[in-house]
Amino acid sequence: MATGAYDANGIWQYGEDDNIALFSDLLNLGTESTSDAFTDDRARIATLEAGSLAGLIPIKPSTVTVATGSASVNTLGVVTFSGATSVTLNNVFSSGYKNYGYLINISAVSDVSTVLNLQLASSGTASNTNYNWAGVRSLSGTPSLTATEGSSAGYWSILEIGSAAPPAAVSGEIFEPASSNYSEITYRGMGYSGSYLATRHGSGRHFGTSYDGVKIYPAAGTFGGTIQILGYND
Repeated sequence: MATGAYDANGIWQYGEDDNIALFSDLLNLGTESTSDAFTDDRARIATLEAGSLAGLIPIKPSTVTVATGSASVNTLGVVTFSGATSVTLNNVFSSGYKNYGYLINISAVSDVSTVLNLQLASSGTASNTNYNWAGVRSLSGTPSLTATEGSSAGYWSILEIGSAAPPAAVSGEIFEPASSNYSEITYRGMGYSGSYLATRHGSGRHFGTSYDGVKIYPAAGTFGGTIQILGYND
């Protein structure tokens, strides 16, 4: 080229009519590689923003509905709430991901004997029918193992919260909540029964379709903590 010019990445490419024309080809070896690096980086950023990286992708809810208490959401979609009787995350499930993970930490409860329930929701309204689950509960101190189950229930019961000191926690997966198929869940968590550690793990199925949100709530009283939803990228 006769004179220099900026390329698509804003990197100056020297031309023969530049004052340093004799060195333009040599200088361009460096500037072209810099420009190529910008192109590669922009492609990687575009891939990340499109959510096409492998693994778990944090999902930020469009809104959070809290019954009593308060809630806030950070840039990674972590919802922090307190003094709530229920928390609903809206628009976290879509056709963008087939399956989802969830992480729930409970830091406070007003009723130390309560359990944590989960429902699927659509347009802010939770479904309260056709949930089945089966799991196992184990208790430390006086070791015991018992079955827990629900049939045609109004929710999935996924955690025995207990005293929440130290905090109780539960994680798992929700399979195909936004599809036209029935939805399924896995859960594994720990809480307290009196002074003893109580663990629960199990799975469940819900005979309903096409949900975009999730509601969590204690069976009694109020609670506080955090919840995050993550999309499994195929």
